[in-house]
Amino acid sequence: MYNPSGGMLASAIPLPIPDRSIDRIFLWSVFTHLLEPDVRHYLREFKRVMRPGGRILASWFIVDEHILRHIEDHRSPLGDLAFRHKVADSCYINDQSEPLGAVAYTLALVETMITNAGLSLYHLQRGYWSTLWPGEGTGRTGPYDLALKRSLEGGRGGPPIALRAEQG
Repeated sequence: MYNPSGGMLASAIPLPIPDRSIDRIFLWSVFTHLLEPDVRHYLREFKRVMRPGGRILASWFIVDEHILRHIEDHRSPLGDLAFRHKVADSCYINDQSEPLGAVAYTLALVETMITNAGLSLYHLQRGYWSTLWPGEGTGRTGPYDLALKRSLEGGRGGPPIALRAEQG
């Protein structure tokens, strides 16, 4: 899926952006299609290219045992998302034939990846994909779990929105 005949690994490709040159990064339905090594790579790259106080808004599928049990019996508004296939300690895929079709992580692993990249998790907004949190008309930002990360180097302006991470 997503260029199966490609000759380069995503984790080997640096972002073609100068260091400390941008202040906002938005990812919608990106980390939901990447496995851990690539997520870690991009988080490190985001840290490199963000100015102090920069922010990242990213969507994820975040699961735990309660969510995994719940989605076995409740169809997601996004389709058949059950994440029945554990591919690593805290990483689950939805379909073994298309492992990058939908990827979910535990919150503990998401926090670890963010922290190890030199970022911090500022805010988490749960989406309605799992049907555990209400959807439309309730102020929810959308179907995905959103994480906002920030740099650890100050520049804290504004109220939290969705999930915000700032560069340090």
